Amino acid sequence: MATCRLFSTWQSDDDFRKSVLQWLQIVEQHYGVKPVIYTYYKFKMKYLDDAAFDPYPYWIAHYYVEEVEYKGPWKFWQHTDVGRLPGIKGYVDFNIYNGSYYDLRKMTIGARELIGDDAYTD
Repeated sequence: MATCRLFSTWQSDDDFRKSVLQWLQIVEQHYGVKPVIYTYYKFKMKYLDDAAFDPYPYWIAHYYVEEVEYKGPWKFWQHTDVGRLPGIKGYVDFNIYNGSYYDLRKMTIGARELIGDDAYTD
């Protein structure tokens, strides 16, 4: 059985997934929006490849490739950690957002009050 280390304790992969899902649900209940799962591609495929995580937006860190290899839905792709921008010393992360401004706005805390509950019905 594979195990994963979380907060200095070893858990089975199944217990790890349950712990992560419980945390996501607690945060969502408190803030009223789904938290974004930031993870790298291989970790997502190994530990979070479960339908229970599908409703949550993903921010996939997957560097030095022409396109993100993860085939599921994702909202952000961090494609490099060595980007350069004028006026900033050192390297910066470069990300791509996969969605509309409106969808991005819906992911923010307090958006329900600003754009209304109707924005959240399918």
